[in-house]
Parts: sequence; C-alpha cells; structure tokens
Amino acid sequence: MPSILDGSGQIIDAWLGIDERWKGEREPRYCSDTSFQRLCDSANRPEDLNGRRLVVDLVQCIEENWRHAGQPVARGQENWRFEKQLNLTPNNPSPEVTLERSIAMLMDNSWVNQVPVASGVVGDGDQRRAIDLIHQTKGDHYEFIELKVDARSGHVLRAAMEILEYGAIYMFSRKHRERLGYPGDNRLLNAESVELCVLAPREYYGECDLAWLAQAINQGLREATAGRYSMSFQFRHFPEDFTWRPWNVPLANALQGIQPLGQ
Repeated sequence: MPSILDGSGQIIDAWLGIDERWKGEREPRYCSDTSFQRLCDSANRPEDLNGRRLVVDLVQCIEENWRHAGQPVARGQENWRFEKQLNLTPNNPSPEVTLERSIAMLMDNSWVNQVPVASGVVGDGDQRRAIDLIHQTKGDHYEFIELKVDARSGHVLRAAMEILEYGAIYMFSRKHRERLGYPGDNRLLNAESVELCVLAPREYYGECDLAWLAQAINQGLREATAGRYSMSFQFRHFPEDFTWRPWNVPLANALQGIQPLGQ
C-alpha cells in the first residue's frame, strides 16, 4: 500500500553510509540489529554527518509522495489531535502499549497518547502511524515521544529514526496545513517548539555511544526550522531503578525523574 514515507528508509541508509556492501540485510538496512551493532563501532560511521541534509531529504520525500498521490486533502481528520486515547486495544500485552496507556490514564491533560500523523494523506499505508505520547511542557512547547521498554520492539537507532520520520511529517503537515485541510487553530501545528525524543529505561540504550547521532539529528532540526519555530531531538531515560511492571509503578515519580542520556 502507498505510504507517505515510501523511500524514507533508503534515504536514512544512504545518510548512514549503509549500502549494498552491508550484505545480508533487507532494505532499509539500518533497521537490522547487525547494522546497528556495526554503527556502534566508530570506524563504520560516516565521518561528516549532515543532519540538515537528512531532515530536508526526508521532508522532500514526503512532499514527493504527496504530489504523486495528487496532493489530496487529508481524509484522516484526527491527525494531530491532542486528546487522550484510553480505550484502544485494552488487552494488548505489549509493554510499550501498557506503559503508554498507563501514563495517559494516570497523568493530567498535558499528556496525550496515540496521536495520528498521516492517516488518509497519501494512502491506506499510514493509518496506524501515530506518536506514542505527546507532552505539553508549558505554553506552546511540546515533546513528541517514541516510547520503548526493551529492545524486543526495535533497537534505539530504529526508534530514533521513527520519531525523526514523524518529525518530518510534522514539518510537512505544518507547511501544507491549509491544503491538507487541517484547522488553523490546531494547537500542535501552531507549536512554538517541539522536541522529538526517545524515552526508555536506561538499560535499553546499552553501552553504544549515541552522542554522534543525537548531535547530528539535533543540528539538522535546528537548521531546517530556523526562524520559523524550534525543533530539537534528545535521547532520554527513566530513573536508573525504573522497571516497568504494568500498574505497579509510581509513574508520576518515574516521569519526574527522567534524564537526558549521558547525564
């Protein structure tokens, strides 16, 4: 099925220097555990990562997919809503799902979950694309959160690229909001600042140095949005002693103890 992100995986592979020489992996190759482990070795990373180029190329890819589809008005009018979703798949055993629902249920209205980003924009391939959690920190400042509990649902590079892709969809949606049919008063599309982040227990990140990746993405977002609004990126983790067991953790304390990775 057509998707607004068709071709984005190849753009990310090329940016990371992952090509056909990295044999044995299906495209996009960056998603594999083998590729991630190789990139943890600094000898396998590109020497000069241009974060702005990655962000711009992802947005252009999205725009080209939209133009190819005829520049339709978004059929998914729930895109970029700011509402809690508490009744979705209540029996889903996924640890990310139970943690996400628990946070949305127990925290105040500054926390919402399962925010669709591209339903009905290009085709039916994007109906399930949604940001796990969005937190309004103050005023028109928001955090877009990709939530992880452990590596069974994908390694940290994959998580970072997923929230970055959603950030690129956000930039596209904000730029073309009138043509897409989004309300002019949509609070998220009028944000003063957006921080994209991966949030997980500390052990999820392992021992791989991720500063190079965060720095490149952060610089790219800042440069691509300069003078219009602010976007940034960060890896974050729960307190060191955090272990998720559904409905058995004081989440308010855990959320207050969130720290940037490396601090």
